[in-house]
Amino acid sequence: MQHEKFDQPLKKYLEAITLTVTQESQIDVALEGILALALAAFPDAVVYAQGSFATDTMAKPLTAKQGGGKAGEYDIDIAIERETWEDATDALSDTADAVEDDDTFGKLTIDKTKDSCVRIAYPEDKTGVAFHIDLVPTKLESGARSVPDRSNEEWKPSDAKQFAEWFNGNAAAQSNMRQIAIILKRLRDLADLTDDIKSIFILTLVTRAYYSSGSIMGDLLSTLDGIGTILKDSDAAPRIENPVNTGEDLAAHLTDYQAVRAFFLNTREKMVGALADDDAVALKDIFGPGFEYAAEAKRNSPGAAAAVIAAPVRAFGMTDGTISD
Repeated sequence: MQHEKFDQPLKKYLEAITLTVTQESQIDVALEGILALALAAFPDAVVYAQGSFATDTMAKPLTAKQGGGKAGEYDIDIAIERETWEDATDALSDTADAVEDDDTFGKLTIDKTKDSCVRIAYPEDKTGVAFHIDLVPTKLESGARSVPDRSNEEWKPSDAKQFAEWFNGNAAAQSNMRQIAIILKRLRDLADLTDDIKSIFILTLVTRAYYSSGSIMGDLLSTLDGIGTILKDSDAAPRIENPVNTGEDLAAHLTDYQAVRAFFLNTREKMVGALADDDAVALKDIFGPGFEYAAEAKRNSPGAAAAVIAAPVRAFGMTDGTISD
């Protein structure tokens, strides 16, 4: 099969599942405010985005309608990095105090119970989608980074900055790697596995399994093939080492390995079947809202040809598809 024919539908799909102009604007305004807040409270800090924003792999959250009544959230993780942080829980408290004292952010909902961050929650929009900012105190010591572990009252190794640099370096050398990561994150959300499969897990798997075949669809299939090989053991999760923190097994954080494995394997199986049959309905079912594709038979039918011919006529001022003398 010529997978290249899906490049345009998938490019439009990627446009449909990335953030809207309004959502991007909200992020920009929030980032400006957070930067000012953090530097006023902690003048010696280095402040930077991490997570999906830093890797440019943010997928638009599902609306309440798309999510069967349960809308998603999009978030921005912001590191407040200092060498002078001391006690881990004090760092969280100091960050929370700075937020609460701010004239703008102090009016929003502030969650001070998170293990490694202080969360600022914005109200839901009309579609049910919410937005939040996670402020992560990050301690830099002898070149190593760590974040608070509230439950154990200590710092734990974690380097989201280095991870973003690692992924971005790999993605820069592979034309469709970033797009594949975004698509798989969207499919994860559609499968209601957002909480079970973290973004760092997907990005690590994609980087390890990615194989370029010359098209977005081809690369997606080959990457799913590679992930299937990594997750071949049906009984126990393989070790998925954090590429920048070799002491951490990302698979150890999975709450249901069987569900995660089934998601990747079943997605590949359904996709292979839909492509073999050139089944536009099945493909739409896999990719969800935003994916549009007309099967070959439909495109070549007389009705489809008539619709294509009528479009330029309407563009020249006609409204009924007819041509007058």
